[in-house]
Amino acid sequence: VEHLHQLALNAGLRSRILLGPQASVGNYQGYLRSGVRAFVNIGHGFTGGIVLDDGTLSANWFQSLPTDALTGTVIYFNSCQVFNPPLQPAVMQAGTRTFIGGIVSLLIGPSEEVCKCFWGRSLAPQQAPMGDVLTACEAQHYPDQGAHGIGGDLGQFLAGHVIVFQHIDFRGHHRHIFATERNLNHPEDGTLNDQISSFVVLSGTWKFYMNSDYGIPLGGEFPPGLYRWVEAVGVKNDQVSSLKCIRS
Repeated sequence: VEHLHQLALNAGLRSRILLGPQASVGNYQGYLRSGVRAFVNIGHGFTGGIVLDDGTLSANWFQSLPTDALTGTVIYFNSCQVFNPPLQPAVMQAGTRTFIGGIVSLLIGPSEEVCKCFWGRSLAPQQAPMGDVLTACEAQHYPDQGAHGIGGDLGQFLAGHVIVFQHIDFRGHHRHIFATERNLNHPEDGTLNDQISSFVVLSGTWKFYMNSDYGIPLGGEFPPGLYRWVEAVGVKNDQVSSLKCIRS
């Protein structure tokens, strides 16, 4: 749990750990409905729910949610048998973006390594699609293939699309960026390092940074839209060296 928490922080995300009494039914229900982008549980489960400190987060609760209650949320229950009816269809019915969970009774140890591997690669600067990542991590760390089920969107965890432009009003040299760009001063094309004056966010919510590797934030968070002049939205002109999608 602490390892996953640190991975999220390293990726520039906000993260909260729930251990012991904090891993309660009420807290899980509250956080799952808060608009969280990823929710991970390490612990016991069965086909009808997740075992917590003070009770069970049941399939019935998920069934009671509106169909869009979990839209955009990637849920990873590293727990036994949870990727089975009635829990799995109830979670998917509530609109979760991606759901991962144990199909069988998972082995303690190897299943945690798969989980760590999955989030390490999904949060890495050069992400791969979540479906591919889970398959590769299971092959590397688990003795039996297919123990972890995955459903929903199998694309990149932090998918997003932005076009950055050299000049104001979307003119000059431009580049399409997907998910992350940790260093605009790339050997293949460094023409836009410290040279961005406008941008268009086509999908996702983005943050910009003055230095490579996401050092020194510039401005706020930018959802889809047209941004014709960076300084009008709090980003210094010709100062951006890295950027990343923080929400899909």
